[in-house]
Amino acid sequence: MTLAKAVGRAGSRDVRLRNLSATKLVTAYAEAGTRYGSALKSYNFKEANRQAERISELYLALRERGAEDRHALLPLLNHIQFGVRLWAAAHALEFAPELAEPVLDKLMSTQGLPSQIAAATLREWHSGDLHFA
Repeated sequence: MTLAKAVGRAGSRDVRLRNLSATKLVTAYAEAGTRYGSALKSYNFKEANRQAERISELYLALRERGAEDRHALLPLLNHIQFGVRLWAAAHALEFAPELAEPVLDKLMSTQGLPSQIAAATLREWHSGDLHFA
């Protein structure tokens, strides 16, 4: 694939995301977070990475719109799926750390990859090295 095609695809994806309502973006975020968690449980890292990229795109689309749309992620901190809570908490560190940190702390008390990812996320956050492009 040429660079022009890749840029064109990314550009058209950005336009599609900009045209979605905040509710639809959050719904898509939760769906991708659920798929991310399922992929982690089955050690399907290729799929987990694909979903992580999707989640990041959705978050950036919400963040561009401002505080109100970004705050639409906060209810996801209580989502039943750990993948959704993990990503929502990581992103919420930027704008609601007092709500996000306890969620990551609780995920750290679980076993397996979610615990390790939550710990690494908090470590990066406290060191000032956590950034979402």
